[in-house]
Amino acid sequence: MPIPTTHKTVPLAELTRDDVALAGGKAANLGELVRVGFPVPDGFAIIGEPDEAAVRSAAERLGDVPVAVRSSAVAEDLADASFAGQYETVLGVQGPDALLDAIRRVRASAAAGRVQHYRAARADGGSSEIAVLVQRMLRPEAAGVAFTANPVTGRREEVVVTAARGLGERVVSGEAVGDEWIVRDSRAECRRSIEQAIDAQQAAAVAGLARRAEQHLGTPQNIEWAIEDGQLYLLQARPMTALPEPADWTPPGPGYWMRTFRLGEWLSEPMTPLFQDWLLERIEEGYLVGMRLARARGCRSATPLSTAGTTPLRRRPALSRSRCCARWSRAAGACSKWC
Repeated sequence: MPIPTTHKTVPLAELTRDDVALAGGKAANLGELVRVGFPVPDGFAIIGEPDEAAVRSAAERLGDVPVAVRSSAVAEDLADASFAGQYETVLGVQGPDALLDAIRRVRASAAAGRVQHYRAARADGGSSEIAVLVQRMLRPEAAGVAFTANPVTGRREEVVVTAARGLGERVVSGEAVGDEWIVRDSRAECRRSIEQAIDAQQAAAVAGLARRAEQHLGTPQNIEWAIEDGQLYLLQARPMTALPEPADWTPPGPGYWMRTFRLGEWLSEPMTPLFQDWLLERIEEGYLVGMRLARARGCRSATPLSTAGTTPLRRRPALSRSRCCARWSRAAGACSKWC
């Protein structure tokens, strides 16, 4: 049941997805996941103007710990508009006075020019209402983001995990590139290792957490996660935006295949004498050597060797017939018919 509008400060565990119109997408999604047992740090949402007494009381229930103060706007974390990085975030807030100041800063960021521009461009001028999410601040050994579909290729069977040491804000803000893992069927493969923030078992665990969020929320998800004292936490879950359709190609047979190589298609401007006499010849020679080696290993090409490279060679007036035939004899073992 949606929360009454008279409530101003609401524990996360009392929110559901039905409360998006009041608590915003971020808080509503996390509240929904808390209710079904996901490991989410304790916290509460402030709806509307903060009531100082209610905020102080809610903060006391969290204990004397640093907190993270983040936005949870009504138009935020939607399937077609994430508002990622648009609103203010304040980390490591401690003490009721500092908390109230951070809440006001986050609320004020809804009027920032970047937010207004994004809303007009991506959210069809949607609601400007904003709630504020307050959660216990973790001190993680590692943190990062995960996508339940490959955001580049669109492959739904791949979970892409990015990890860095310490706070995940370094990855989200672009300060750190982080390690990258691809997880398929619980098998994790490290594609980029910079900080060695997590191992394969932890990457698979993050992927499993992201998959469970996807299954419950019903769409591919972009999550933020953290590991503190060996415990994996979910910090945020939102729908992936601009996800491409998966692309796939099944080769018609075994072996290696290559499209027709026509260097002339790449040259939109007249070439310089240096390019023609030095680089162009070496590019062609290297290609032909590679084709010969591929043939020797039993590979197949979509382009017969006798015609590969003919377009660039024909277009070079400085290349004589004898030099052409000599090159083809050395690299391919026979002279091309057109010579």
